[in-house]
Amino acid sequence: ALDARQLEIVRTVADLILPSTDTPSASEVGVHQFIDVMVSEWLDAEEVDLMLAGLENLDGEATTQFGRSFLECDVTQQTQLVNALDLELERLRDTDADVDETFFHWMKRLTLTGYFTSEEGMAALEYRRIPGAFEGCVVGGPA
Repeated sequence: ALDARQLEIVRTVADLILPSTDTPSASEVGVHQFIDVMVSEWLDAEEVDLMLAGLENLDGEATTQFGRSFLECDVTQQTQLVNALDLELERLRDTDADVDETFFHWMKRLTLTGYFTSEEGMAALEYRRIPGAFEGCVVGGPA
């Protein structure tokens, strides 16, 4: 669903949300590809329009502030733009606004979902597919 430029913006934003640390970055586990599939096969038409408009608005804001597209900005400028989106999302949450209708809400939601449902993301959470033995409550039982 996303063209090459849009996919690269998604990859860059996802990596700013979840950069490489002692765990892989979002793009290293394929989050941008996950988001592309979600946009093409899972989101409804209004949500797709929201995502596509959000990508265009981010690119436009980069041009307004820095005189170049989002992808041409350096990492400091890209981070500044993404942080502004995050602050706006936080402000909206504080006012009980419907954040489901914002680009960055969906971008964060899909980034986190894609990351933490990947094998690498589950490993970072120390997810165990098969849990250990069940240990029931041993406090307050019959005397």
